[in-house]
Amino acid sequence: MYQERISRVLAAMERMGLEQMLVSDPDSIWYLTGYDVFPFERLYAFYLRKDGQHKLFLNKLFPVPEAPYEQVWFSDTDDYLAILANAVDGEKDMGVDKDWPARFLLPLMAHNPSCKYVLASDCVDDARACKDAVEQDLMREASRINDVVMERAAAYMKEGMTEREVSDYIAAQYAAEHGFQWFTTTLSISPHKDAARINAIGQELEAEFGVKHLPSDFKKHNGYLRSLQLSEQYGLYRQDYCGCEFSAKARGIEG
Repeated sequence: MYQERISRVLAAMERMGLEQMLVSDPDSIWYLTGYDVFPFERLYAFYLRKDGQHKLFLNKLFPVPEAPYEQVWFSDTDDYLAILANAVDGEKDMGVDKDWPARFLLPLMAHNPSCKYVLASDCVDDARACKDAVEQDLMREASRINDVVMERAAAYMKEGMTEREVSDYIAAQYAAEHGFQWFTTTLSISPHKDAARINAIGQELEAEFGVKHLPSDFKKHNGYLRSLQLSEQYGLYRQDYCGCEFSAKARGIEG
């Protein structure tokens, strides 16, 4: 499955005249390798080559992947961009994706000044847009589970219930349907939410459905502030209302 996906990306690269590309988007790397890690501020890349000698560039804090590609490891104190520059072909054009931060790209350009860098996100994005049989099956199953859970949630809701109660119920139902061992909610990151009450509801649902609840208070240790910083760093959309009809109307949002 992964090799077929990589082959489609390589074919797109060939049409662009590229023999090598650095993929940095974590979701795209997962799509191509099955390896799932979120690097935050650290360097993370999958190096694709026309000749099939692909490489994963990994920080030593990341878990060891099972993907069958050469792994190039480095620590925070290593000159990891020099390591990367020495591992790629500095004389040929290099495709890069749209998500790679300038703090990595610019030093790499300085290390390999003879290399021309080309925006090649479409090579991966177009491949991901065409869903293969495995993805289609997963989408059908996800749709089935969603229908089941929403039907149960509609029957579960009663007048006077809070958003927290309904949210935790839905999370527990999704966890049970997917066979997850644990569930939790991100609601506790809000300074306006009562983490103790949220966790109490979670424990009640754990007893009812047999799926373990992970108690949490994500606003601790400046968690809310950290979420704002990460959202700004990665360009994430933050909705400024809770999502209900009344909150939307209060902000002049038409539904």
